Order: sequence, then structure tokens, then C-alpha cells
Amino acid sequence: MGRVTIHDIARETHTSVSTVSRVLNGGAHVAPETRQVVEEAVKRLRYIPDSRARSMRWRRTHTIGLIIPDITNKHFALLAQVIKSALLRSGYLALLGTTMEESAVQDLYATSMLSQHVDGAIVIPQGSQSPAMRRLFDSGIPIVLVDRPLDRKAAIPLVDSDPASGMSGALKDFRKRGHATIGYLAGPVRHAPALELRRQDFERLAVPMFGEENVVVDADSSDAASFHGVLGAADSSSSFYPDEIVSNDRATALLSHNVLLADSLAEKTRDSFGQYSERMGLALQAMMDRGVTAVMFANSTDTVAALSWINAQGIRLGKDLSLVSFDNLEMFDLMNPRIAAIAQPDVQMGVQAAGLMLERIDHIPVSSVRIPTRYIHRESVGAAPGA
Repeated sequence: MGRVTIHDIARETHTSVSTVSRVLNGGAHVAPETRQVVEEAVKRLRYIPDSRARSMRWRRTHTIGLIIPDITNKHFALLAQVIKSALLRSGYLALLGTTMEESAVQDLYATSMLSQHVDGAIVIPQGSQSPAMRRLFDSGIPIVLVDRPLDRKAAIPLVDSDPASGMSGALKDFRKRGHATIGYLAGPVRHAPALELRRQDFERLAVPMFGEENVVVDADSSDAASFHGVLGAADSSSSFYPDEIVSNDRATALLSHNVLLADSLAEKTRDSFGQYSERMGLALQAMMDRGVTAVMFANSTDTVAALSWINAQGIRLGKDLSLVSFDNLEMFDLMNPRIAAIAQPDVQMGVQAAGLMLERIDHIPVSSVRIPTRYIHRESVGAAPGA
């Protein structure tokens, strides 16, 4: 037998490579009985640690950068919490950055995290690659993407959800209840590759079920009407600009500048949401005018905006119009009628993302992970009018 490796120890003890690594490095959160089994295998197989890998480990800061788009979004907030907790159990602290869906803010955090010598970065990317994000990806530190793919030739592992399983359940529910013409509000597909892929999945599943002429897709309204976009248009001075990212001091000044703008933005929020809701309502009305009786929203932000318009118009969900939303917000289960949803596997995605990061830090090859979504029927989906 050749040189015994950490993989041999894992096979011998029926544990994961990351568990063996934690035992060898004196890490916490390993069951005593598991630690004993691993230590006995190390002695029995006469395992000799790789001094080169050990020297690399001594340079670790035990910090991981975590960049997410929006901490107020339940999906992203839960992902962040699960990732932070999983990393902490393995002795790593997550340094959280929230981009507010602004690429330039994302650049600030990417630059800051590199300057702090994080051991890796878990990123839910915003938009296309910027110079700062390219520097982060090309820095050599382990990177794991979550929820959103990135248009990039180099392979970066991605943990995301598979929308097809949840969509299929919702579409079958529509058909079972007599809906013949259905609609899909795709969200800001031009700025979010994940939403564009989600739109493609919807069309791939819906067209064979209902026929191309009976599937209406709107991929424009949310691009023009997203709440973040409306706020940005309301006060363009609140934006961050990449050419201003010149130093950590400058970054701090820019962040402070946005804090000072909070009051003025808060005053605009109600009017901005009203504009957003009205635009989503116009898109819905256009679909209903074409005979659509059931709609699916690609994201919960658009759904909430549309619900405001639906209530104002006196449209009865589950009777006049059936509706399903991506993302299972807690509020959906409290509304009357309750809102049917496609639930994303937030907890599983967070656990997998943290696990891939720990394995990458230990130089263990990893692959992307895709986890199925789940359809939850509620009263917002009812029989088609006249069915």
C-alpha cells in the first residue's frame, strides 16, 4: 500500500473527509466516539500528515466572507443564518456583507474581504462580473456560489434549488382545476441569470401541458418595476459607483453617505412601492385580458407588490384568479385566502454551501449541488372561473 491519505482514513472509518480533517486538526464539534474511531484508524494505518498542507492550515484566519443581496428577504436571511451557524460549528466566523442588490456595494465587500484575508467566500452574486468580483474569484481562495449562477468559464461550485419539481406540481394543480390559459411573471431576468433559467424551466414544463398559445409570459414588467429599481430612480444619489472604490476609508465614507440618505429614502418608500405595485398590476391586468385565469410569480417580491394591487381591485384569489408564488413567505400562510407557494430548500442549501466551503478549504474536490423545490397548495389556487 502506498502513502496513506486522509481519504483512506475516511473510507476506513466510514466518515467524511472533512470530519477526519477536523479530528486531525483538533477541531471541535466531533462526537467523542467518532473522534476515537478516527484516531485509532490513524494509528493503525500509520497515517503521516502532509507537512505542506499543514503549513497552509497554519495561515488560516478562520473567517469566511458571506455576500448576500438582501437581508430583509426571508429566503436570503435564512440562507445566511444557516450558513453562519454551520460554519461556526466548525470553528469559522462568517463576515456578512449585504449588497442591497447593488453591484458596486458588492464590490466594496469583495475588496474588503480580500484585504481581511478571509479563508474563503460564499457568494450570492449580483449581476455580471465586476473588476472587484473578478479579483475575488481569481485570488485563489475557495469560492462557493449559492442560489444564483454566474456566467463564467472557470468552474465554481454552485448550490441552488431546482425549480422544476415545484413548478411541475403547481402546473399540474392548475390543470387539475380546469385552468386552460396560464401566466408567468418572470421577474428581472435581464439582471438575474437564475430568474432567466427559471423562466426557461417554466416554458419547458408549461407549453407541453397547456399549448404554446395558452402560456403567457411577462419578462419585462419586473425589469422596469422592481422595488430596488424604483427606489434607485427616486434618488440616484443613493447609488454606489465602482470608480469611487479606492480605499477602505473611501468605502467607509460611502457607506456612511448612504446611512445619511436613509431618512429621505424612507419618505419615498411608500410612493415607490405604490408605483411598483401599479406596474405589476398592469402586467396582471394585461394577462387577464388575454384570458389568463391562473398565474405564477417567479419571486415573492413581485408577488407582494401584485397582492397589493389585487386587493385594491377587489379580485378574489382562488375564484376570479388563481395565484402561486415562488418562495414560501410566512405571511402567505396567514393571509385570507392563504397563498400557494413553491418552497425553496433554504436550510438544505445553507448546510450544503457551508459543507462545500469547508471541504474546499481542506482541498477536497467538490461538485455543484441542486436541491428540489416543493409545491404547497393553498386556497389561492381554486377552480377556473366557469369550470
